[in-house]
Amino acid sequence: MEMRFLVDRLESVVNAGRRMPFGRILVDEAEIMEIIDQMHVTEPAEINQARRIIMDREQILTQAQIEADNIVTMARDRVEQLLSENGLLLEAKAHAEKMLAEARQEAETMRGEADRYAAEILGYLEEVLAQNLAQVRAGLEQLRTQ
Repeated sequence: MEMRFLVDRLESVVNAGRRMPFGRILVDEAEIMEIIDQMHVTEPAEINQARRIIMDREQILTQAQIEADNIVTMARDRVEQLLSENGLLLEAKAHAEKMLAEARQEAETMRGEADRYAAEILGYLEEVLAQNLAQVRAGLEQLRTQ
């Protein structure tokens, strides 16, 4: 159940309440409490989306680490091949170091991109949740002032 739907229901209950003197409204307390209980247990879709994004970020970082490890393994294999075929120790070491540096750079780039993506999505979710919170507070304020 969406938070927006619950806020709309809460507003409907308030609007359906019986007007009393001095600007007061008589509402069904049980119905209001039921809606509030549902609000407490309802987890906005945005929070679920944030969790999925964090899981995606972890998956991206894991994949980047796996790729980096594969590149390192390939570099070591290449070094062994160069040493066994040609005996060119210095050339093999230089090539291996270059491959390792490239692998580390690629992994760091992927981590940075994953972090930026997660930050962007979480910023958007923060805005959406702030809007939802403002709606809930406005609903509560309306209840208090009526």
